[in-house]
Amino acid sequence: MPLTPQHSWDETDTTMNIVVTAPGLTKAKSDLLICDTFVRINAPPYLLQLDLAHAVDDCNGTAVFGTSSLALRLTKVERGLWGQLAIQAPKEELHQRRQQAQQRLADSLATNKQAQLDRKKALDKAASDRRIDLDRQKRDAIEQQKQQELDAQRAQVASWQTEVDDKGSAESDYEEEQVEAMPASLDQDHSDYHGRGWRPKKARAVEHAGVSPAMNDDAQQPLTEPHDVQQDDSKQAIWKDQPAGEYTQLATGSQQSSSTLCDLESSQAHGDEAHSSDADMAPVRSGCVPVAVQFTKLETEHLPARETREQEISSYKRKSQDHEALEESLDLAERQPLFLKDKADGMHRAGNYRAAVNAYTKAIQLDMGMTVCYSNRAASYLKLKEFRLCIQDCTTALAQMEATMSSFNAGSSTAATAMHSSMIKLLTRRAAAQVELHDFASVKADLGEALARRPDDKQLQDDLQEVNACLQPASSSTLRRIADDRFKSQDMQGAADAYTALLALPDAACTDKLAAASNRAACSLAQRDYAKVVADCNLAFGLLTRKDGLASLDIQKYLQSNQTGSVNLDDKQKQSLCRLLARRGVALGHLARYNSAVLDLQAAQDMYSAMGQQAKASSLQADIQKIQGMQYSS
Repeated sequence: MPLTPQHSWDETDTTMNIVVTAPGLTKAKSDLLICDTFVRINAPPYLLQLDLAHAVDDCNGTAVFGTSSLALRLTKVERGLWGQLAIQAPKEELHQRRQQAQQRLADSLATNKQAQLDRKKALDKAASDRRIDLDRQKRDAIEQQKQQELDAQRAQVASWQTEVDDKGSAESDYEEEQVEAMPASLDQDHSDYHGRGWRPKKARAVEHAGVSPAMNDDAQQPLTEPHDVQQDDSKQAIWKDQPAGEYTQLATGSQQSSSTLCDLESSQAHGDEAHSSDADMAPVRSGCVPVAVQFTKLETEHLPARETREQEISSYKRKSQDHEALEESLDLAERQPLFLKDKADGMHRAGNYRAAVNAYTKAIQLDMGMTVCYSNRAASYLKLKEFRLCIQDCTTALAQMEATMSSFNAGSSTAATAMHSSMIKLLTRRAAAQVELHDFASVKADLGEALARRPDDKQLQDDLQEVNACLQPASSSTLRRIADDRFKSQDMQGAADAYTALLALPDAACTDKLAAASNRAACSLAQRDYAKVVADCNLAFGLLTRKDGLASLDIQKYLQSNQTGSVNLDDKQKQSLCRLLARRGVALGHLARYNSAVLDLQAAQDMYSAMGQQAKASSLQADIQKIQGMQYSS
């Protein structure tokens, strides 16, 4: 069952001031709920619930956390003095009143949230409308500019068309002029019509008919006239200058072909001598132009050329080049040690310690003198629990810093001051790794050097004191002092470890073990490990009863024996017993063992009442009522 913290209050006409004090009360460990008629402060193991006498403004108040304290300033809805802080009423009525207050708070928060959403939607809609209007104006301006440019171009085209029409239609088309200028005698059998390679229609007919060119059809005589021979010679003279090609056979062929051509030329000469003269002339060929032929270079010269294979190889090479270019760009960025250091810092902050170590290692490979990379990599190694590598990096960084410190004037250089702080950090980091390796002598040396550089550091003093205690033979007094100091500094886990070590000592006094078990139960209660709380309280009960020679752990029988006088307890023992009962009762309440919890708390309340400590008895009475309410609601 939670404990009720101490609190006080005062009021004015407009405000209600409440001050709550409890050990270890901080903002991080507290849950605060303020409604119009209900206030709840939950800071385990403490719980305070106040049913206010009148309503307050739950949206207009302040909460200020101090050292183990909380100050509330609540604004009253109606002016005036209340005369009391909270009301007393039946449990069902209080429960219903709290539910109504929390429902009103939830409705108010929902209303405020909806109002905020509505305002945000209105602002977003106004911004969207402004963007739409701006886009519309831009589109209108663009369309207007396009229309103006289109009108200008149309006007320019119309002006050009007008100029063309003004020139008149006297001029004829160029192709028509060429056709009109062509002589009438130039028909499809003329050489100028077909170009080079032309032959007369009759010659082609003779070739296709298979007529022997050696005899003339009209004269039945060989064409051996002198003028025919001369004409052939003139043709040979003309064709002699032409390149070898399609006319070679016609110019230098067999005599049979020449006679046939001469026969055809002679028969055509009787009809139109001028036309026959033009038809016999072959077109003059232009000079040959050398053409360079190049073949596409194959991707693989030792394999046959195939289209699919060439495409695959070309695609593979392009992808390889792109990948190499990407790697080159990445390597270009990762060649910078500072870039790698910043990248590793981000990975360390994100908890990716292995990647941070790899990045720090790359930076160190590029620049062996980057001391900060050794220091930060040591921190990553420490998180990875690779303690020996952490120690090596700390040692390397310290050696580089000591070599650099010689060039600074420690009294005036800002860089020297910063390096001085870095060296202290490295020493403590190396000491932390050495602690895990149980090398306490090295830990003592490092902490001593760090404390020499910063003598007023309380944390370093406490750490060195604990290390000295570890180097000495363990004693119950030393362990108890260390555990109590840790408990006061809210280091619950460290205090529990020290109490555990004390309980393990074979020669520890029973009173020390009793205190260790009781205090370890308090540490477990703060850590909300209620099963351990019950176990430690039972252990402490056993130690207490064995001290008085009793073997039974039945606490009720033990208390009855104390009342009958068969067992005598001094005041200190009674205080210890009351604390144990209260702690075990609270833990049993959290474990839903309500009957046992009520029995323990009632026994502690009776003992406090018998000793005259009414404040503690009243607090336990409130806890009993809460547990009974929890039992009733369940």
